[in-house]
Amino acid sequence: MDDAPTDAPERIYLQWCDDPECDTPFEEHNIHGDVLWCEDRISDSDIEYVRADIAASLRAERDALRALARKHAIHTGVCWECDSTVELDGTEHHEPNCLASPETPTP
Repeated sequence: MDDAPTDAPERIYLQWCDDPECDTPFEEHNIHGDVLWCEDRISDSDIEYVRADIAASLRAERDALRALARKHAIHTGVCWECDSTVELDGTEHHEPNCLASPETPTP
């Protein structure tokens, strides 16, 4: 990503249907040339895309914060997300789908 333009927008929006209730498939809009990109959200149906380098940086920041929260949970004995018990040996007891749980998949 080092060769990415420095003035590229951080976010862009895919605009393919003006109606949020639109049930016409994307492919049909695309065939007719009705698909556009814009730096601004125009309609509620617009789909936001984030530049890859920014998304990677946000994921790294999220992962670092989760690691810090796990250390805090072990120290305090309480999960920062679901208030479940965390044992001193690091054994974690989380509610289902707790974001702090190592078993919960991250996007």
